[in-house]
Amino acid sequence: MRFTVFASMLLFPALVHCAQRAVLESALAIPLAAEVDLVVVGSSVGGMAATTAAAEAGMTVFVAAPRMYLGEDICAPYRLWLAPGEEPDTPLARGMFADSVAERSELFTYEASLPSQGLHRDNTLPRMLNDSQWYSAASQSVEYSDDVSIVADLGNVQPLREVRAMVYQTPRNFAVRTMTVALSTDGATWQAAGEIENDSYGTAKYFDTALTLALPVAGRARYVRFDLRKCEHSKRLLVGELQIFMEKAPNPLAAERVFNTTPMQVKSSLEESLLAAGAQFVYVAPATEVLRDSSGRLSGVVIANRAGRQAIKAKAVLRDFSHDVRGHFRRHALAVLAQGPGKALRL
Repeated sequence: MRFTVFASMLLFPALVHCAQRAVLESALAIPLAAEVDLVVVGSSVGGMAATTAAAEAGMTVFVAAPRMYLGEDICAPYRLWLAPGEEPDTPLARGMFADSVAERSELFTYEASLPSQGLHRDNTLPRMLNDSQWYSAASQSVEYSDDVSIVADLGNVQPLREVRAMVYQTPRNFAVRTMTVALSTDGATWQAAGEIENDSYGTAKYFDTALTLALPVAGRARYVRFDLRKCEHSKRLLVGELQIFMEKAPNPLAAERVFNTTPMQVKSSLEESLLAAGAQFVYVAPATEVLRDSSGRLSGVVIANRAGRQAIKAKAVLRDFSHDVRGHFRRHALAVLAQGPGKALRL
């Protein structure tokens, strides 16, 4: 009896010490935030390209990004350049390492065939369509009530290579159906330069980011006319920006160029690629544990963020630890299609 009491006295401080270092967690139902084909844990450049490829191949994809931005493998260590002689060879890589000088639109003045209206009026001296700001339909757009023709004046005749219109759309509210472009040297005689149709006008929504309608053109012109025609169910048009690019003379130092970029360019390019592909993503949401079904197979992950813990159910889980910005990582995501449920891949 004494031994039992003595042993208990010796054990009691240890139990108290353990109790101070551990807590009991009650059983809780974790809310289901999404149920998808593929959940991607991480947000490196390679992982985001794989995500885009999977979404474009028809998979539903959810990205749990641990940081408040995408592309941490490049942005966090400031590894913002490619090796000498290496060139970006995929659309995503070209977007991240775009030449900011080459992609800078020419300055111009413009006149529209209709006055701007509603809550999205242009300035008294029209300039909102050439101010390099088109990131929000709410504050950086110009509204027109019907089909509109906008004539841009470059000031003098220039050799042109491409024109773009950044437009916003919500099906059955505002959307551009077609953009037709014409060129002129004197503002009186016009030559057709081409037309582009927007096939997503009835299905896709572009409000927090603009849809880019880009058209290659050839020839010399001082005036560029953008004819924007709305779809039949649209009540109005919301235009964010117009851009005109000149044909540049060859750069004799192009062969020695080293491609570099900025953190914001990387982050925005990755985000735009996910939005265009229709992939879901959330920031500052690290995965804390895995989900398993009744047979023990992997069936998703649990993420934690300011909203608490949430479950993401998925047929496959992609652990994203890639550090490759080139194109060959794309096949990793496509391989997920053949993996079947309960599989985990690692880039």
